[in-house]
Amino acid sequence: APPSLKHLPTAALNGVRGVLALYPYSGFLARSRGHDWPGDIKVEALLVRGDAVCSDVESAKLLEGKKASGQLVNWSYIDGATHGFDEQNHKPNSGLVYDAEKAKEAEAVFVEFLNSFAV
Repeated sequence: APPSLKHLPTAALNGVRGVLALYPYSGFLARSRGHDWPGDIKVEALLVRGDAVCSDVESAKLLEGKKASGQLVNWSYIDGATHGFDEQNHKPNSGLVYDAEKAKEAEAVFVEFLNSFAV
């Protein structure tokens, strides 16, 4: 891996106040598993329950551990959707399905996340 993926440059996250992670990959080889996260950055994750591409179970385990260690972490679930539910351009036979209603739910999470930083 490039050095920037092994260790962040000193000022890489200056000014970053939050991260919104949509159906994040947290399984085997995920860099987020073995590294501390900056404690002052709010992390909100939106997981797809039963995601066949990025395990919501693995992500929840990771997020629970980070929260237990004092990180500013929250997560919620989208139910009844597939990975990439908010993407309209899936390849035929991929098994991924666009869901406009679920995409609106995710958009509402995103707007609420942004509004949490409003002054």
